[in-house]
Amino acid sequence: MTLPSQNAIAIMGATATGKSELAIRLAERYNGEVISMDSRQVYRGLDIGTGKISPEDQRRVPHHLIDILDPHETSTVGGHLERALTARDEIRARGRIVIYAGGTGLYFRALFRGLVDFGISSEQLQGLRRELTGVETAELLNELRMLFQIQV
Repeated sequence: MTLPSQNAIAIMGATATGKSELAIRLAERYNGEVISMDSRQVYRGLDIGTGKISPEDQRRVPHHLIDILDPHETSTVGGHLERALTARDEIRARGRIVIYAGGTGLYFRALFRGLVDFGISSEQLQGLRRELTGVETAELLNELRMLFQIQV
């Protein structure tokens, strides 16, 4: 996995601060395409409260990673990173500028710093979840304290 390098613009900040409009204006001026870095805009039908741009604005400038999942589907930072890097490569192959825009800081952190691969399979994760289901929070906290020798 190759992290971003030159020829990219990153616009990040809180919801409703003008990131999308700025991204569109920059894309129009510099021949760019926008990759959404928002954890909620990936979902179809979740338009209210996400600051999702209008279909008209999406037609003005190509946008990626908006309305790609149904609400019952799970989105992870790793999955978003993979899709963002694929979109980045496709945009660059067209000779266009990549513009990352969004408000999910964890997505930007993963984009610029990468992710730690813990090497745990889905089956192992499901088994761990089954094992821990129903365990009281206080018991889990005590277990962590013992594992990491934390004094409180």
